[in-house]
Amino acid sequence: MSQSNKVFFKKVVLQFLGFEYSVFMRKNGSYGLYHEKHGWIDIYPNKQRLLIRKTNTWKSEAFDWINENLLTEKFK
Repeated sequence: MSQSNKVFFKKVVLQFLGFEYSVFMRKNGSYGLYHEKHGWIDIYPNKQRLLIRKTNTWKSEAFDWINENLLTEKFK
């Protein structure tokens, strides 16, 4: 399942994030971005999880959370 998560992230989620944020890829395969309200966010597409560093909060179902909380134009 992780390979399909990675493909969906690159083909869909990353495209939408790129319209609104500067997203960068790290050497470990995760992605990062900065959000005004949430601060630094680390995205782990293989496991579909993300970490909000400001509150040290992990979110499962990362793609849904991104769609609901970060994007003005939704991908679903």
